[in-house]
Order: sequence, then C-alpha cells, then structure tokens
Amino acid sequence: MNTLVELSSVSYKYDNIIALENISLTIKEGELILLTGPNGCGKSTLFKLLNGLVFPSSGKYFFAGQEITPKLLKDNLSAKKFHQQIGYVFQNPDLQLFNPTVYDEIAFGPRQMQFDEDKIRERTDSLLCFLHIEHLRDRVPYHLSGGEKKKVSIAAVLALNPDIIMMDEPLNGLDKKARKWVENFIIDFSAAGKTMLIASHEEEIFTMQNRRTVQLDENHQLVL
Repeated sequence: MNTLVELSSVSYKYDNIIALENISLTIKEGELILLTGPNGCGKSTLFKLLNGLVFPSSGKYFFAGQEITPKLLKDNLSAKKFHQQIGYVFQNPDLQLFNPTVYDEIAFGPRQMQFDEDKIRERTDSLLCFLHIEHLRDRVPYHLSGGEKKKVSIAAVLALNPDIIMMDEPLNGLDKKARKWVENFIIDFSAAGKTMLIASHEEEIFTMQNRRTVQLDENHQLVL
C-alpha cells in the first residue's frame, strides 16, 4: 500500500502552549485509523493540521509525498488539489452546513472546484440516492435532525471524492438509529478500500475489525 499521510517529528504550539509533541505517524492507503485519547490531548489540533488549517511549529507533514507548507497552500491550484484530496466531517454539523438547501450543500464543493454544472448535478443526485436522502433535497439544512445533518455533512464531503475521510467524534449527539447508520457507513466505506481517520471516545467504534488504533496521551504525544 502507498503511504498517504506521513508526519515526521511534528510538534505544534499556540500561544506557547503545547498541543502536539513530537508526533510521527504514517497512514497508508486503505487503512482505517481510530484516533483516541483524553479530552485536550490534541486530537482536534491533529485534524486541523492534517487539513492544512494549521502548520507544524516543528517537524514535517507530507501528503501523498508532497510536503504541506503555508507557501504551498498559498498557491491557489495547489490548495485546491490538496483540499480536494481530504474530506473532513466536523463533530458539529452546524459548523459545516451553511447553504440554503441540501442540494446546494452537496454541490458546493464541486462548484468551488469549478466542475461542469451537468457533472455537479449528476454527482449530487447520485449521492442523494446513495445515502438515501433524496427526500431532503430541497430542505434547509438548519432545520434537519441531528442524524440528517450528519448524513448531509458526509454527502458534502463525498462530493469531491477525497482520498481520505476524517471524521471527528462522528457519533456525538446522535440517537441510536443515526449512530448505527454512521457506524455502518464507516464499516462499509472502509471495506470498499477507502482511507479513513476517525477520532472518537465511543467504545463501539473501537470494536470495528481491520482497524488500527492510534492513541494520544495527556502529554500530547503518541502512545506506542
């Protein structure tokens, strides 16, 4: 399997406070990685760094062999290519959903990438069908239930067909039915050979087969 993500001795500080300390991690294509650790250990910061929202204070981050730096992501074409390769499903869908309809939410990413409108329509309709949310097509995302918002968030991420999907506490705030749907999505998507990185405290997620668990401790370091 090819290496998709490589962190080499990465540390990150904000306001002189350590959030990540000497993190070295490799993720290969097709892996299901479960990221765990106590609150405040740096899981969310690690997700931000992997998504290019913050950059290492020291050490290096490579994605598909390319070092991810502020200079690289200042280039519009390079930034578009990078962000198309990584899908990030937020813990709170309300921070992710902002378009007037579910259709527009799913179509937003491809539109930003300037896809042809016919291709956007085809891909959006396909995802609505794939996730069984056709009935939500013209609904306002803000008015949906927690489980429905999660499905729309996932659809919006899948719209760009990313190389890796990152999900931050994907079961948080969901009822039993919605939790089961998300668990099945993770299992099925991973079984299809997709690369996934899941941050969670939920015990049921950590019983999934064919997964590798990565743990951060209270010192913001990886537990070997």
